[in-house]
Amino acid sequence: MLVDRPDALLVFGGISPALVSTPNDALTLSLVVGFEPDEVAKLGETVDGTPVTKVSMTRRFINELLFKQANVVGVDLADAPDGVPAVTQLLVADESMEASARALSERFFADAEVSEADELIDGVDVVVVLGEDFLVKRAELLEIERKQAEQAAEEDRADFDLSGSSGDTDGTNPTGDSSDSVVPDTTGQSVDSTVPDTSSDTVVGDG
Repeated sequence: MLVDRPDALLVFGGISPALVSTPNDALTLSLVVGFEPDEVAKLGETVDGTPVTKVSMTRRFINELLFKQANVVGVDLADAPDGVPAVTQLLVADESMEASARALSERFFADAEVSEADELIDGVDVVVVLGEDFLVKRAELLEIERKQAEQAAEEDRADFDLSGSSGDTDGTNPTGDSSDSVVPDTTGQSVDSTVPDTSSDTVVGDG
C-alpha cells in the first residue's frame, strides 16, 4: 500500500522530526495543532460533503505547505491543555528566518507573531503553533470554496436548461436544429407523396 507524504508526516512527524527527510531547499517546520476536535468540527463540511476533522484539516495544511516547497518534519496533534493562542505563533531558531517563514503561507502566517524559540529542536527551523485565527481563516477559505462550488453548479444547471429548452415545443425538433431535418406531418393524407399521381394523364388509344 502506498502512503503519500502528508499521511506519512502525520505519523512519523510526531515521532522523530530529525529523521524525516527534507527534499526542498527551504525551512523545516514543526506544526503544533492543539485544537479540540469539537472546535475543528464547527468548520462544517468541505465542498464534497466531507466533515472537516482535526486530522483532515492538518493534512490539507501540510499539503498546502508542501506545495509552497516547505519541509514539514514534525506534527503534534495533542490537544493543548491550556488552550491554543489567539494568534498563530512562529517560533524561529533565528530571527533572520522570519521573512522566509511568513512567505511559506501568506494567508495563515502573514499576521503571525514571531519570536525566537526558547528551546531549539534538532532538525527544526520553525515551530508553528496554530492559533484561533487559523480556524477563522480556514473557515473563510472554506466558505469561499463553497460559494464557488454553488456558483459553478448554478452555471451548469443554466447551461443544461438552455440546451434542453431550445427545441420546438411540439417535440418535432428537440435538438433545436433549424436545418431541413424536420419530417413533415402527413397524417390524414391519402396520397403517398413518393408515388406520382397519374390519374389525370391522357391515355392514347390504339389507332
